[in-house]
Amino acid sequence: MVSSLQKLLSKRIVQFREAKGLSQEKLAVEAGISLRYVQYLEKGQKWAGPQTLEALAEALGIEPWELLYPHDTKP
Repeated sequence: MVSSLQKLLSKRIVQFREAKGLSQEKLAVEAGISLRYVQYLEKGQKWAGPQTLEALAEALGIEPWELLYPHDTKP
């Protein structure tokens, strides 16, 4: 079962990625993770550890906590 925090992370990754105009592939390259892992994260099928959260945030130009902040509007 997917937790509410995992759903939030999934939603926020997509929001920030789209706001920055990045494809999943480009985000994966910039964050140093696999495309498949980005896809899993965005579908809520995997969880990101601290290092991955930091890498994603850096690639998205945000702070890691912003990926977990429950704000309903797009960045």
